[in-house]
Amino acid sequence: MRIRVAFLIRSLARGGAERQLAELATRLDPDRFDVSVTTFYRGGAVWDELAVANSIDLRSVDKRGRWDIVSFALRLARELRTRKPLILHTYLVEPSVFGLIIGRLVGVPRIIWGVRASNVDFARYDRMTGIMFRVAARLSRFADVMIANSETGRRYHITQGYSLPRSVTIPNGIDTDRFVPSADRRTLTRGAYRFDENDILIGLAARLDPMKGHDVFLRAAQQVLTQRAEGRFACVGSGDHAYEIKLRSLASELSIADRVMWLPEQAQMSEIYPAFDVACSASVYGEGFSNAIGEAMACGVPCVVTECGDSSRIVGDTGMVVPSGDPEALAAAIVRMIDLGRAARAALGAAARRRIVDHYGVDAMVARTAALYTDCAAPSLTV
Repeated sequence: MRIRVAFLIRSLARGGAERQLAELATRLDPDRFDVSVTTFYRGGAVWDELAVANSIDLRSVDKRGRWDIVSFALRLARELRTRKPLILHTYLVEPSVFGLIIGRLVGVPRIIWGVRASNVDFARYDRMTGIMFRVAARLSRFADVMIANSETGRRYHITQGYSLPRSVTIPNGIDTDRFVPSADRRTLTRGAYRFDENDILIGLAARLDPMKGHDVFLRAAQQVLTQRAEGRFACVGSGDHAYEIKLRSLASELSIADRVMWLPEQAQMSEIYPAFDVACSASVYGEGFSNAIGEAMACGVPCVVTECGDSSRIVGDTGMVVPSGDPEALAAAIVRMIDLGRAARAALGAAARRRIVDHYGVDAMVARTAALYTDCAAPSLTV
């Protein structure tokens, strides 16, 4: 008997949680699991990918906005009754709240919450975000299991009142067949963006959001350039347009605008990372498991990261870790990485890839999650 698993998430736009859901849903053994994915909102880059996956039953309940509550809840209830999942696995706060309430009402046997963040600064987001988080904490004891993608995130949610009967950490999984070192990709990408081979390219791949510390990265870049003229910087990611203008203005104020390249989010980051000499994560709060760090490491790129979420755990001894929100420390680490020279950076990059292959491969994430599903389903299957 196959275990029927339903995933629930707000949308399938391009993002870390969305990507991990897709990796898991498409890699679960179809002989053991009957998989479906339901979204609040239709469309998005990851939606398009899942739409062509023959093994995935993909649907949307087409929520019509924040205040579409009653009719949305009725549609979601009807969807869950139709699917009859043994396990409902929700991703992020709002789907967890609605999935728990409606899932229990329609009799879903097992409900698993997937949490992705740590140490969130709710003052930087709209009021409803914090309200939903507190509601989730109050309701958490009625769910069965919490899966956190970082140990820091798991502990954070517990300190914030999440009191599920069981909590586990299953780190994100990186596709090490897709994200690989590539001299050809490096040459093509650097040529396309007119980087000289002697330029030292330091890249930050992250959506444009205050939690990602782009301002810290830019201030560090200014300090690096006063010491190492060969430095070049790339910010890869999209976000709020007004915030992007603010960041670009900061680069101009710091007189480094001509040394910073801005790229929108890329569908094929596996082609971008190999062009970096150093990958950077400057997050100041909210980070759980940074996919960008894992993907860059899998491409053989050494990393400089801040002490945020599980970043230091991911990097281990293959990169450099500095305090969050400290541009001086970040700049000093980048300068040290530049001064190592090409051969030493390549050796660090090779060690970084081995670390991802050994500890954070996508197959390990899928296997651990599948084992948890089987464990959760066992009591129901024997009834």
